[in-house]
Amino acid sequence: MKIFCTLLFLCCACTAFPQTVLIKGTASDTSARYNEFNAVRVILNDTLRKWSSANSATISSLSKKYKKDSIAQYLKRLDWEMKIFNELSQDTNLVVKTKPDRTFQIKADLKDSLFFSAHRYITQKYAVADLVKMDKIAIRLAPQICIELEKCNDKNPKHYVVIAEKIEVKRIDPYYCGNLVSFDGQYVSKYKL
Repeated sequence: MKIFCTLLFLCCACTAFPQTVLIKGTASDTSARYNEFNAVRVILNDTLRKWSSANSATISSLSKKYKKDSIAQYLKRLDWEMKIFNELSQDTNLVVKTKPDRTFQIKADLKDSLFFSAHRYITQKYAVADLVKMDKIAIRLAPQICIELEKCNDKNPKHYVVIAEKIEVKRIDPYYCGNLVSFDGQYVSKYKL
């Protein structure tokens, strides 16, 4: 009976408590040299994107709520949001950057996922349970496909004036070949006429 109770306890303990493992490996992009700008970030459970998405909705609703009469409150809240985001991005339990030799290590539970991302590269997602099964963890990110920049040859552009109510505006960030940083903002918008 003691053996049965011990086995039952061990089975319950293994399933009730998460199993934390240390994941070690390499992660790189296709660039030849390493610098702080092109370090690959390893993010536990996509924490930063989820937090940003949740709080951008909060900030948007706050901007509508506060309007001009209490812009100070809005700016104070925005400053607080940025402080929290920066703290999250510096928390090595949630986010790590690859070292100059392209290696990384992070602790995670077997049920977690790791997201590998770098500027202008396609983010990759892996389940920790799958990474543990690999003999050697070597993640290589594929670059985003860039769009050739076309010169506008319109000599007489047409201008329109429209009175409408703004429904939604989303910034899109196309990646143009040869541009490190795009200064030409593009948006997709919905308006009610």
